[in-house]
Amino acid sequence: KATKPPQANENPQEAAAETADSDEDDVYVFCVSATDGMMDFLSEDDVARVVAHALYESDGPHPITACERLVYAAANAWQQSKQGRYRDD
Repeated sequence: KATKPPQANENPQEAAAETADSDEDDVYVFCVSATDGMMDFLSEDDVARVVAHALYESDGPHPITACERLVYAAANAWQQSKQGRYRDD
């Protein structure tokens, strides 16, 4: 049984403890490899939340769709930050 990733205002450790209480034997682990261009504009928590939702929630998007959304969000933030003048990834 998957649980929702923590919301922005939740403490990740508390959310992990709640998950541990509900499914003692289940452990959800994943790794994200991302460019500095993405991580400069998106927080680690936001990236983890999007990926976890795609991987572990039945109503989540396909993982590739989730990754595309992250790239799009980072590209838009980059474009706004640099006024569309430069992007290297």
